[in-house]
Amino acid sequence: MEIKKILIQGRVEVLIKKITDRVTYIGVQDEKLRKFDIVFDTKYGTTYNSYLVKGSEKTVIIDTVKDTFLEEYLKNIEELTTFDKIDYIVLNHAEPDHSGSLQKVLEKAINAKVVCSRPASMLVNELVNKQLDYIIVGTGDSLDLGDVSLEFVNAPYLHWPETMFTYLKAEKVLFPCDFFGSHYGEDTVDYRISEDDMWENRKFYFDAIMRPFKKFALEAMDKIEDWEVDIICPSHGPIHREDFANTKAIYRKWSTEEKREKKVLVGYLSCYGYTKSMAEEVYRGVKDTGVAAELIDLSDETIDLVKKIEEAEAIAVGSATINRDVLEPFSNIFGKVCTYIVRGKKAVVFGSFGWSGEATKHMTERLTQLGYEVIGSYKTKLKPNEAALKDSYDLGVQLAKSILE
Repeated sequence: MEIKKILIQGRVEVLIKKITDRVTYIGVQDEKLRKFDIVFDTKYGTTYNSYLVKGSEKTVIIDTVKDTFLEEYLKNIEELTTFDKIDYIVLNHAEPDHSGSLQKVLEKAINAKVVCSRPASMLVNELVNKQLDYIIVGTGDSLDLGDVSLEFVNAPYLHWPETMFTYLKAEKVLFPCDFFGSHYGEDTVDYRISEDDMWENRKFYFDAIMRPFKKFALEAMDKIEDWEVDIICPSHGPIHREDFANTKAIYRKWSTEEKREKKVLVGYLSCYGYTKSMAEEVYRGVKDTGVAAELIDLSDETIDLVKKIEEAEAIAVGSATINRDVLEPFSNIFGKVCTYIVRGKKAVVFGSFGWSGEATKHMTERLTQLGYEVIGSYKTKLKPNEAALKDSYDLGVQLAKSILE
């Protein structure tokens, strides 16, 4: 396998890699990146993948890279072809980490037309700040390259509304953009990733990016059920040569909602144990009403915790007030919760305070922004007495009854 690497300032590797006779990888590798989109941890870095596909008559770029790496990316393209020979740029996804270099590439590739879904064209207009000459494609459409052709399916909400998959049938190569991808920037081109590490990272990526759109993942996989795929070329992470049927089975399992009993999650942030004691009473109130419940210290800020919050039928959240505000982990956790999943669910808030007690107000505002219906709020000063504990218990009963109605 022919691989060319160029180290840029000890930080980024620009990669040129022959994948098949017609497909070459021209992406960039940023193995030192530790936060993606400000929110997600990327302890192994990531890649921004782009591909050059050459037919007998036409040449195509599939997705571009983040504009931070524009100079290196343009050099990659020039290693393989001249810009006047680029006929099409296929955009599977308009997010700037895949379209950020598009404008500059188009300035050089003056003959190239952008191939994308109709919703993508409306976004791209705003990215390049002008109207382009598009070829609009969707499910069932194809693009003739001479001796081979590219096929397309719409794959909306994986993970933006405009996303699509591209397929090179002649070489059984799938370009699914973010789907089937992962944030893994170490040795991705040399296939030295252990299978356990690979699947751990793909699962983390799926949970962080695709989890809100499981229904759409299943629909997209149905559309490509008959495609024979030997190589998966995603937009982030390693290129995979694997049993595609097994891969689809794993992703179908991740995308299939499990039937669960109704459960309330009672979470708390407590400095001196006062809000915790309230949480324990809320929890007891829920349980005594006949509803399953889980009591959790919210200081553990993980994807698994966010997932539990999203899966709960209702939530009760408590926080002490510090500096007239809710404690920081609340903002960190609920900044990752997807409104698409929790919209319309019931919630209550509670907390102990010393001076002013604004935490319950701020929690109510944030949960309402996410789409929760906050049906109860209770706060008490410092250590809760018997009456305050009884009120906390009643808050749990109220919440439990609301999901039994």
